[in-house]
Amino acid sequence: MIQRGEDWILSPAYDLLNVHIVIPKDEEELALTLQGKKRKLRAEHFLEFAKGLGLTEKQVENSYKRFKQKKDNAFSWVDNSFLTDEFKAAYKTILKNKYETLGLDK
Repeated sequence: MIQRGEDWILSPAYDLLNVHIVIPKDEEELALTLQGKKRKLRAEHFLEFAKGLGLTEKQVENSYKRFKQKKDNAFSWVDNSFLTDEFKAAYKTILKNKYETLGLDK
């Protein structure tokens, strides 16, 4: 968290570390709760979160569109990382599952 004036915001790298590949028994998908959940998240949880932030349907659609457009880039970043081949494969499996959860796998 970062405090800007009187407001608190999530840091730019919040929840980017994928600890599940090194601690497979950790079943939580997020460090903080989203709609009261840390695991078994579905697209609806993210949509409700977006509504709570006051985002319009068009803004959410545009965000999803950008995620979908950058999908290949995300996988390339994993491929070009310093992770071992085993961790790269695990990370890409998790990334693939996240895209499926959000309905962005098509």
